[in-house]
Amino acid sequence: MADAFWWLIVSLFAAGVALAVARREVRALALLVFPAAMVAIYSSFFSEVRYHLPISPLLFPLAGLAFSWLSESSWRGFVVAR
Repeated sequence: MADAFWWLIVSLFAAGVALAVARREVRALALLVFPAAMVAIYSSFFSEVRYHLPISPLLFPLAGLAFSWLSESSWRGFVVAR
């Protein structure tokens, strides 16, 4: 169950990054610094699943961006607005 939640958050985060790049939202892309630093530190020293917990809250803002875009797009068609 925890792995499914992790992969859901990571996939929504990746979609949020792609959406922020497509929309050229610099403020949203500025949030990438902290998750990238955490992933770099934890992946280079530790490789255990328990280290997903400190990283996952940092992924929520861009995952929320992708989730809100998916929910809005389900009503009006899938278009990236600028």
